[in-house]
Amino acid sequence: MAWLWLLASLALMSLFLALHLLPFSPAARTRAVTAAGGERTYALLFTALSLVALIGAFGLAASAPAVRLWPSSEGLRWLALGLTALAFPLIAAAYVGGEGWRLARHPMLAGVTLWAFAHLIATGTLAAGLVFALVGAYALAAMVLSDRRLARRDAQAACAHFAQSHPVPFWGLVRGDGLGGFKPLALLVGLGLWAAFLAAHPWLFGVSPLPLGWRG
Repeated sequence: MAWLWLLASLALMSLFLALHLLPFSPAARTRAVTAAGGERTYALLFTALSLVALIGAFGLAASAPAVRLWPSSEGLRWLALGLTALAFPLIAAAYVGGEGWRLARHPMLAGVTLWAFAHLIATGTLAAGLVFALVGAYALAAMVLSDRRLARRDAQAACAHFAQSHPVPFWGLVRGDGLGGFKPLALLVGLGLWAAFLAAHPWLFGVSPLPLGWRG
């Protein structure tokens, strides 16, 4: 019976992924907007269903049987902390403005990928692993689909953008591309959100993400 929690969680996560992959099919999105009765109603339904599906998926996964795939360790917790510290500035860069693509071609999706991978390795359980793996897989697929959509829309602009950016986070800095018009405010906002989520994590999700020696 307990396994039904896992199946229900995966069903809700599949709904979340389907909703977010819908915009990559213009015809399917047009039909959805028409069925919803307009862009505004579509946007409201999209947001509401996405939140319900995502919150429900994680909540149900937490109630599923704790089948451990690998042991949790302090080293994995430290690695997860480092990855999330990189993920939040990437996500913030997508919304603060400026040339966030200097950090990664798709900063928000790259940040979500790092966030999902960090939680995947830190939890090490079957239910959480499946949910976080699906989130990470969606983010990677969305990167590929976004690039293809840009290439179809404007091949010349796509080639120029692809030459200036890189899908791997921070790889452009490694190869010496520089920050260009990137706004450092994204780093401050991202790290501020990271610290806030670290502090609130035990109250929001019932688990502290900090290594044992650093917990209060």
